[in-house]
Amino acid sequence: MQKFVALNSNWDQIKEKIKETNPEISDADLVLNHGNEDEVFETLAKKLGKSTSEVKQWIESVSANKVIAG
Repeated sequence: MQKFVALNSNWDQIKEKIKETNPEISDADLVLNHGNEDEVFETLAKKLGKSTSEVKQWIESVSANKVIAG
């Protein structure tokens, strides 16, 4: 499984886009530090009802402004 996620925006901008349309996601869910990436993706996957792979793809698309975070 791909662990790395390519981000085209800074994480703070991505977090705001995610929270705009996903009120169930808290700031605590989006604390991204080196080494806890998988934990963040797993938490988001559970809250959004998606697989971790889908969450990674979704974050990359939000980062690239391809879709609204929803």
